[in-house]
Amino acid sequence: MKNFVLGFLLTLSTIGLFAQNITVTGKVTDETGAPLVGVSIKVKGSNKGTQTNNDGSFQIAAASGATLSFSYIGYINLDKKLTNAGVLNVTLTKSNSSLDEVVVIGYQSVRR
Repeated sequence: MKNFVLGFLLTLSTIGLFAQNITVTGKVTDETGAPLVGVSIKVKGSNKGTQTNNDGSFQIAAASGATLSFSYIGYINLDKKLTNAGVLNVTLTKSNSSLDEVVVIGYQSVRR
């Protein structure tokens, strides 16, 4: 019985090792290497998220093996799966099809 309890406690302690969060830092740039400000970064399957700062850098805590989703207006969304590495630099590519989605609406004044 003593060995069973000891084995059970060891099993519980190793489960916590697999669910550890890692702090991921990185930079998001466009195809020319220019930093992108305000890119939305979310951990898929959770409510965690952040945005890039003025130099395109970000920092977020996520579980190892989680997927980060990068989205920015006018660019193709990108999903990256995390490894144990703490640095993730991402390059987003422009979306040409988003130019067709712009709708301009004009308003006018009418006399009674």
